Amino acid sequence: MRHPDRRVGAQGLEDEDGPAPWLAEFGLQEHASADYPDRTRANVGDAGLTLILVTRESDLARGTALTLRVAQASKAHGIDYYISVMSYPGAVERCRDALKWYANVGDSVVNVAGPRESESPGIGERAEKFLREVFQQPG
Repeated sequence: MRHPDRRVGAQGLEDEDGPAPWLAEFGLQEHASADYPDRTRANVGDAGLTLILVTRESDLARGTALTLRVAQASKAHGIDYYISVMSYPGAVERCRDALKWYANVGDSVVNVAGPRESESPGIGERAEKFLREVFQQPG
């Protein structure tokens, strides 16, 4: 069952540094389970597309690899995924094209995923910059 208005965060709304109640400002809801695989499955299942952002292919490990496996297993249920290695030439344009395709099939919920900051230092800043470029109107 998809819940397009739900974005699920860690139990207690925490990030790697501990309690992060400010996440509620973005509409994040606390997940009932403290188990991150449960949260991953919920986020993938609630979206029609999971966009996985990595800086290099080796970032597809641990939790990011779990997200990919869950998304691949969900493909039979009409859920798709797209992996973007942000450092590859043309990555912005290819990601923009994937999101346009997704919007054209009539869905609008995208789960954005990737490695933790502690696993890929600087990923948060790079992902934010990358997404700003993706959503910027060309020209």
